[in-house]
Amino acid sequence: MHKIAGNGIVTCKSLIPTERLNQYLRLYKHNIGRILSRKRAIVATIDRIMERQTDAVTALAAKKVRRNFCPSPHLPTPLPLGTYLKKRRV
Repeated sequence: MHKIAGNGIVTCKSLIPTERLNQYLRLYKHNIGRILSRKRAIVATIDRIMERQTDAVTALAAKKVRRNFCPSPHLPTPLPLGTYLKKRRV
């Protein structure tokens, strides 16, 4: 009796010749490998799409910041993103 765990298939009570059993196991492993390969390809495609979208949004945001930037006569150079000008006490 042979059973591949986790498949919900009842075990066969008859004696299966070793040659046929090995043939079945090779076919089973081949089919499982194809399914897993297809799934990995889908996940990789989704990851590439997400990376491209992130890059596009980053580039678009950078263009928008450059386009909307209006240099102030009071600042010699633009401040890096996330920094603030300290207020002077009078």
